[in-house]
Amino acid sequence: MGMSDAERKRKSRERQRQALKVAPDQAAAYLRRTFARFLDEEDLNDPNSLYDLIGAELTGVGMQPPNFADEDEVDTLGERYVGDHGSTGSTAKAERAVHALRVSAQLLSVLINTYKIKEIDARLAEIERADLSDPATRKQALADVARLSELRRRLDKEVRHSFKEIAVKGE
Repeated sequence: MGMSDAERKRKSRERQRQALKVAPDQAAAYLRRTFARFLDEEDLNDPNSLYDLIGAELTGVGMQPPNFADEDEVDTLGERYVGDHGSTGSTAKAERAVHALRVSAQLLSVLINTYKIKEIDARLAEIERADLSDPATRKQALADVARLSELRRRLDKEVRHSFKEIAVKGE
């Protein structure tokens, strides 16, 4: 049995997505300075520079900001940094840092979300088991159930965060 037009189109889009994943960054041919040199030459001594703000955010949660100064630095496997988009050196390290932080933030958000949902579900179960014979207690319990149900509903939502594009691929 043949595929429908929608199935053919879906497979075609998936093939295009896969091809873009392995495609090189088209901007790479036009990059003359290394990322490390860019950071060195820009006015990063300004306390409001993006790099300093990144450092402040990361050190605020006990993490060290990456050092992009050494263009020939090697990764934990002893190999020179190579990015997913064909970049090397400090540019590759920065791109890999963006990817690692994005994935880590996504996974951490799942853990936090799961924790909060389980705690809310536990409070709802406590209310179900509670003695609600007293009218004042019942009124408070119904208000708590409504509030907890609203919090649970909001935690079930997905949110989207925007990032600047770091790899130019395709046409």
